[in-house]
Amino acid sequence: MTRWEATLELIQGRAEQLVSEDEAYLRALVSIRKKRGESVETIAERMGVLSEQVRELESYYADPRLSTLRRYAIAVGAQVTHRVDQLPEISELIAED
Repeated sequence: MTRWEATLELIQGRAEQLVSEDEAYLRALVSIRKKRGESVETIAERMGVLSEQVRELESYYADPRLSTLRRYAIAVGAQVTHRVDQLPEISELIAED
């Protein structure tokens, strides 16, 4: 395997991990809403959007922006946080190319 192929494989693996983490964020937020017994309509009103938009967000087919997830989180009384970390194994491979 070439260095470039190894780099692409690492990047693709990390991208798949990020998608999985994003889905977990959404599942956790929807779980909080349901545990609190709040309706989609209530959350939509708090977010300033239509209830159909919240239903679409909760359908797991959407790929919401971070700002949308954060607004949803606030509407259900939660917080979404992110960190930025350099990935040494990918950075080193990129630097070598």
